[in-house]
Amino acid sequence: MKKSILFFAAVLIGALMTFGLNSCDNKGGNPLVGTWKYSTEYAHYTYVFDDKNFTFTDTNDTDTKIDQGTYELNQAECTGVLHYKTTTFKGDGQNQSFPNEEDLRFKYEIKDKSLTLTIGLDWERPQVVTLTKE
Repeated sequence: MKKSILFFAAVLIGALMTFGLNSCDNKGGNPLVGTWKYSTEYAHYTYVFDDKNFTFTDTNDTDTKIDQGTYELNQAECTGVLHYKTTTFKGDGQNQSFPNEEDLRFKYEIKDKSLTLTIGLDWERPQVVTLTKE
């Protein structure tokens, strides 16, 4: 009986330490605020978050796509929702904006200056990107 209680206590302490050390709260406040970037061979991506709004910019050799909207966070679960409002396309002499009323659920994890976003939690294959804070 004592061994099983000790084993259960060790498992409980291990679980508490794992969840406690893996917090996405990032020292209080809104952990996403700032400019986050990542690049591939073909494009450059930037997320800019303030306390309630976001801008996502996708730039490649020929054009730029800009998504803007608001977002909500659930810091206890390290999740949120992007509420898209407009999409703008720029390039080849065009500059067109369209309403965009899409909501995308996401999960996030912040370690030092890296932000890992899993976007599209409702999709069969969510997109995972790791960005660096400027």
